[in-house]
Amino acid sequence: MSLDKMAANLPRRYRDRIEQLTQTLPTLLGVNLYSLVLYGSAVRGNIVDKISDLNILIILNESTPEAHAAIATAITGKILVDPLVISRSGMERSFTVFAMKFRSISRNYTLLAGTDPFDGMNISQNVLRFLCEQAVRNLRLRTVHAFIRYGHDAKGYRQFLLYIESQIIVELAEVLRLNGSEMPNEFPKRIEAIQQGFGVDAGILNDLLHYKEKPRRVTYTQAKQFHSGIFHLLDTVVRWMEATWPMTM
Repeated sequence: MSLDKMAANLPRRYRDRIEQLTQTLPTLLGVNLYSLVLYGSAVRGNIVDKISDLNILIILNESTPEAHAAIATAITGKILVDPLVISRSGMERSFTVFAMKFRSISRNYTLLAGTDPFDGMNISQNVLRFLCEQAVRNLRLRTVHAFIRYGHDAKGYRQFLLYIESQIIVELAEVLRLNGSEMPNEFPKRIEAIQQGFGVDAGILNDLLHYKEKPRRVTYTQAKQFHSGIFHLLDTVVRWMEATWPMTM
């Protein structure tokens, strides 16, 4: 997506921050900057004003502590910036090892500076399915851990809910993509596709969307309700993958 088209739909404070990053990072990093990419909710169009952060991928020709310090200086500000920093050396291997992450980025991103890192990216179907199942199983493990660890801790479980919502929608949509389905960018429409694709009640995802828009204290009774819905959904998808995809790795 072009920067102008994407920025037109963003709150002013986010547009200003992106412009600042686009100017500051290339200046501080100089020739060491290979790529600067904006991704996430700012590009997808579902940013939540005053809550969402900005996701940037920074690819350095050489990843050094000095470069890391320069990035830390550039991203300091009122709007949180979440940087993902890798080195150009071994970039292709990083793309394979973290294939689900980079495939997700490559579908909705804006190149702010440098070279497009996703031009020609190619990862085998078997690797993608293996890593996708790993990611969903990990979400299920973390869901159980968070409820047991933080279910009685309103603040801790609140942070878990704010963090997990986007990941669940992104990862479950990826399962369906790898099975040949088209996925819309808008999260509410993705939730409908997830519900239809797996034949499961995905209403918990709508609940999580609403919760992220208006965070509030979570009682233990509410934590149990959230956990029940999240676990049932993830467990259903894991069982779907076991029945549908052969184990090839």
